[in-house]
Amino acid sequence: MRALVVLVALAAPSVSAVPSATEILDRRFAQARSALAREDYVAAIEEYRRIVREFPDEAMPVETALLWIGHVQMIAGRFDEAATDYEEILRRFPDSPVASKARVAWARARAESARSRRDHARELLEFREIRRRWGANARIWADAGFGEARALESVGRAREAEALYRAIAENRGGGAAPPIAAAAAYDAGRLALGRGDALGALELFERAA
Repeated sequence: MRALVVLVALAAPSVSAVPSATEILDRRFAQARSALAREDYVAAIEEYRRIVREFPDEAMPVETALLWIGHVQMIAGRFDEAATDYEEILRRFPDSPVASKARVAWARARAESARSRRDHARELLEFREIRRRWGANARIWADAGFGEARALESVGRAREAEALYRAIAENRGGGAAPPIAAAAAYDAGRLALGRGDALGALELFERAA
C-alpha cells in the first residue's frame, strides 16, 4: 500500500508555485537594473512603469520606480519628461522619504531643461533656487552651484561664475564629489586665464589635475 502511495505521488503532475508579489517586484527591479547596465533606457523605463501599473497600491515600490524613471529620463536627456515623473511622486506621495529626493531632482530637471533650450536666465534661477532651498546639504550645494556657475558664465557674468567655481573647487563644506571639484577647478582656471591671471590659473589647473 505504501509503495502504491509513493507511485501515485511520483506520477502526479507537478504544480509550479505561483510567485509572490515580493518575488515579482524583485524580478522587475532586477530586469530594470539589467537594462540600465546595457544602457537600454527604453527597456529600463518600461520595467519600472510595469511596477507602477502592476502594484498601484504599494507605495514604496511605486515611488522608487517613479524616481528611477525620472533618473533614467535625465540620463537620456529627456528633462521635461523627468520633471513630470518626479512631480508625480510629489503629487502622490508628498510626505514620503523619497519625496525629498524627488523635489531636488524635479528642480534640477527643470534647470537642465532650461539649459537645453538655451534659456540661461531661467537655468540660473532654477539652480539658484535649489541652492537656496536645499543648500544645507553640502553635496546638493556643490552640484547645484556648478550648474549655477555654468549658467552665470552663459549669461556673461564670468567673474561671478569664476568665484563660484573656486568655492566648489576649494570644496567649502566638504560636499563636492571629486569629479565636480576637479571640473570646477579647471573652469575657474580657464576663466582666470581669460582675464590674464596666469598664476592663479596655474594653481587652479594643478588642483584640477
